[in-house]
Amino acid sequence: MLTLGSALLSLLALPVLFGMAGATTQTVSGLYKTYYEDFVAEQTNNKFPFKGLFKWEAVEYAGQDVQYNAHVSRNISPMWVGEGGAFAEAGNQGSIKLSIGQRKLMARVRMTSEALQDSMRSKGAFRQARKDEMNRLIDDIARMEEYSITSDGRGVLALIDDTTPTTGTTITVDAPGGITGDDFGNRFFLPGMYVAADMAILALKASVKTAEAAYAHVRAACPPDASVPTPPSSTLPTPEAA
Repeated sequence: MLTLGSALLSLLALPVLFGMAGATTQTVSGLYKTYYEDFVAEQTNNKFPFKGLFKWEAVEYAGQDVQYNAHVSRNISPMWVGEGGAFAEAGNQGSIKLSIGQRKLMARVRMTSEALQDSMRSKGAFRQARKDEMNRLIDDIARMEEYSITSDGRGVLALIDDTTPTTGTTITVDAPGGITGDDFGNRFFLPGMYVAADMAILALKASVKTAEAAYAHVRAACPPDASVPTPPSSTLPTPEAA
């Protein structure tokens, strides 16, 4: 006995005839909505393990800089000897004076009133622009702190690896953090960040061909045309051979 339900099932089971006009996902695409997931995927590294290795203390600071003493070497005389045996001459401890200049870790956020208003509700944005900018800036500052405590304090991001600098838009760098090595020279650069280059090499005569003369130091700076003092040559890392 053929019922209404079985008749409908029979119709649904009919084969689709290709070439015939009908509704497809392309022809009815105007009806479709975009489905948005209710989360923001984090694609940046926000783990800073080195900060946990240091004990942080609040200290007083005034004037141009602060100097302190650092113990850097031991008395080399301790040694094992036999009874009545000769042993090494007296050694001594080694100390150096270090200077900490007046520097502050600064960051900046700017938002228009429209950006604030248009992102207030989840209907219009994944996250509020104010919270997103302010909260993530904390991670950005922590990243710079992580870099700072593992560097020598001069802010050298890399060395320019070019024995014949040109006016081109691309500069090859190596020695990330000023540490000699050809691996991952742009490790500490961020796309769009402001940097300043110590490009005194460009003023040298063309007859100067040494690799040492061709090395310039790239530092973080703000604004891009900021004047960056050249550190004493005695403190510069030894450049690699050409």
